Amino acid sequence: VIVPEDDVDSKKPSGIVTKTDLCQCYLHGISLTAQVGDIMPWTWTKSLEAIKANVDRDAAAKFFEKHRVHHAVVVNEKEEIVGLISSADIASEVAKDARAWPWNRNESGRVVL
Repeated sequence: VIVPEDDVDSKKPSGIVTKTDLCQCYLHGISLTAQVGDIMPWTWTKSLEAIKANVDRDAAAKFFEKHRVHHAVVVNEKEEIVGLISSADIASEVAKDARAWPWNRNESGRVVL
């Protein structure tokens, strides 16, 4: 779940809550019906690192490795939320490339002979 800034109309992210975060809450005795604000102190770092929408797959993979996370908010040039990416998305794309080898895939994902 992507959590926007406090402003109701804001399109800028302030954080993300994942399945792993909820497991940590359970481990620390925080109710799974707790408000996001009660979950945040247990799970979030001080600042949200987001991925820019124009980065390539390898840069996204390096982001996950560097920050030791499995999910990231994707933002545009105005720092507004445009999506969410996971390490599983990266793994899926790598697997598709491996199946296409020795040919390449075009932008739509189809194999180009």
